[in-house]
Amino acid sequence: MGGVLLLVPVVDAIRASGSEQEVQQVTKEGEILESNVQCPANPLREARVAVDIDSVEFDAGTTDQKGSVVFDLDAVVGVDAKLDPDGKGKVVVNDKTVGDVSLKALYEKREARAWSGVAVVECKSPTSPASCDGVVKYLRDWPEGKHAPMARQILQEARPAVMRLRDEKAWTDAAPTTCDDKKETIHGVNEACAGVRAYLKDYPEGMHASEAKKLVEKADKRIAKINERLEKEAREEERKQAQAALAAERAAEAAERERNRCPRNCADSTRGYQSRGFAVCQALVCEGEHPACAKGCSQKCGGYDRTQCMAVCHRLECEIGGSACIRGCASRCGGYGNARCVAVCFQTECESE
Repeated sequence: MGGVLLLVPVVDAIRASGSEQEVQQVTKEGEILESNVQCPANPLREARVAVDIDSVEFDAGTTDQKGSVVFDLDAVVGVDAKLDPDGKGKVVVNDKTVGDVSLKALYEKREARAWSGVAVVECKSPTSPASCDGVVKYLRDWPEGKHAPMARQILQEARPAVMRLRDEKAWTDAAPTTCDDKKETIHGVNEACAGVRAYLKDYPEGMHASEAKKLVEKADKRIAKINERLEKEAREEERKQAQAALAAERAAEAAERERNRCPRNCADSTRGYQSRGFAVCQALVCEGEHPACAKGCSQKCGGYDRTQCMAVCHRLECEIGGSACIRGCASRCGGYGNARCVAVCFQTECESE
């Protein structure tokens, strides 16, 4: 007994003329069961067929009732497949390799298609830095292609013009007029001149390198001046802080000396340490929160010994605030010593304000 026969005609490529086709045929012989015995007609139906290129399978469909399948390699093989002009793809049926198929025609067809899409004329007379991008992409994808030598020649001839265009675009993108602005901060200068610095790094011998160097030198001088100013301001601020600290220290020392002298001053301005005036002076001037105001009350009351007057004055002027109304009441009542009069006046005229 023989085995089944699988016939796979593969439509591999249609040449540029559109009239000629290249067809490849793969035949799979079935397993031999017994010699010299005719095999029954038993084709392999509905079998899954794929083309394997570098271990990547592309589905080509399934066999028909006669055990055949016809497919176009260009339609089956993905556009990202890496092709070799001398390479072959494996024909796989139901996960078993049964033969191979040449990839040369497919390679040539796709290479020709890729070249036909390249803007060759634009690259020959470039008007922008991207004018030759298509040629560059072609060479990257088809380094061994039929048109690769021509592509390399075109790129070589266009290179000076493309480099000039790239240089000019890079300079425009660098925004040199912005770098020439007088910024007030180091960050501002660096930000404004970042593009010019980048241009000079990428094009040290570029068409605008001389101008770029002058702008960078000018920017560096500007930064140096800003640093000098900032350092001067910092020194001045340190000097002011030191003066303020010294003044505060001296004020604290003076206040401490005044506190130390206060009891004796109270004794001198009253009838001595045993007097009622001394106790009032010490409580209001030496230990109170409003010593200056308390001294003013002493003058208005005629001394610290006038305890009732001092109490009313201190309460109304030092603690409450001593408004014009309060001082008016004191004046109308003949002074804070007339406590009852001042209290009635305050409650009647001042508390309602």
